[in-house]
Amino acid sequence: MKTYVRWGVLSTAQVAQDELLPAYMKAVNAEVIAIASSNIKVKEIASKFEIPKIYEAYDKLLEDPEIDAVYIPLPNALHSHWVKEAAKKGKHVLCEKPAALTFKETKEMIEICRENGVMFMEGFMYQFHPQHQRVKEIIASGEIGDVKTMKATLSSYLKNQNGNIRMNGELGGGSLYDMGCYCIHAIRNILNSEPKRIFTSMQKDHDRQVDIAVTGLMELNNGMTAIFDAAMDRTRTDYY
Repeated sequence: MKTYVRWGVLSTAQVAQDELLPAYMKAVNAEVIAIASSNIKVKEIASKFEIPKIYEAYDKLLEDPEIDAVYIPLPNALHSHWVKEAAKKGKHVLCEKPAALTFKETKEMIEICRENGVMFMEGFMYQFHPQHQRVKEIIASGEIGDVKTMKATLSSYLKNQNGNIRMNGELGGGSLYDMGCYCIHAIRNILNSEPKRIFTSMQKDHDRQVDIAVTGLMELNNGMTAIFDAAMDRTRTDYY
């Protein structure tokens, strides 16, 4: 009986090379058997990570009956389309964050995954660290009293901005999608509540017309408030 998941990867994105592919090689319950990309370095990358199959097109990989699930580290604006295409082919999906750029896209993705009986997960790896469950236990127990508000911050300095997809608005660039999504997810996860109102302020890179920094105030359904700020133009910070 098969005890592992056979994966396909759409693209040779750097995050896949740096994080996911090395992890898959160490995993005992997963194996990457195919990668799809038109990148001229795809053969070199496939060899490095011991991936036996190479496809030039994403749709060709999705036709492979041996693949159980796909990892999608494409630019943000392409997530919705390829998640839906993978689901239609019966592939389970792990998609890089943010899952989509709009509520409409997200709703469609979820519906199509459900219709085709496949699992879908957005790639927020932080939530599986046991420290976050411990924080939730502390809040629930009242050990530190009644929590009234939460602040989440994530920032870093983005070097080599020219040509970087994070600075391309048409591909879903900007600090909110790239960094702020972690802050918002952490607030919803830790406080176990959804926002009913959100107020935001952003600073734009005027040459590329994407938000380089964003600050927000959230009013949650449970009566708490939360503040988040995310940026790609300053010293590295990450806390809540």
